[in-house]
Amino acid sequence: MLNDRDVDAWTEAGAVIFTGALIGAAAAFMLRTDQGRRLYDAVVNALDEFAEEYPKFCQAAARAQSAAADTWNAFRSIDLKPPPPGNGETTTH
Repeated sequence: MLNDRDVDAWTEAGAVIFTGALIGAAAAFMLRTDQGRRLYDAVVNALDEFAEEYPKFCQAAARAQSAAADTWNAFRSIDLKPPPPGNGETTTH
């Protein structure tokens, strides 16, 4: 008789086998057909382009973060309190 633990183990094993079969089918398609090779080449080219552009994106994001922090610090340094009354100014009429 199977208990819940046995059923869970068989379900997990079946999911792993099914996933492996899907990966194998995708690999066979990509490596054995002309359409699959074109798709593979397109994916590799897209990943290469991403790898080239990612450092530039990170640098731009870091510059934007630095500019935002500088702006925030500049606003925080402004004294927005009104001057106290009787600050020594004299008015003549």
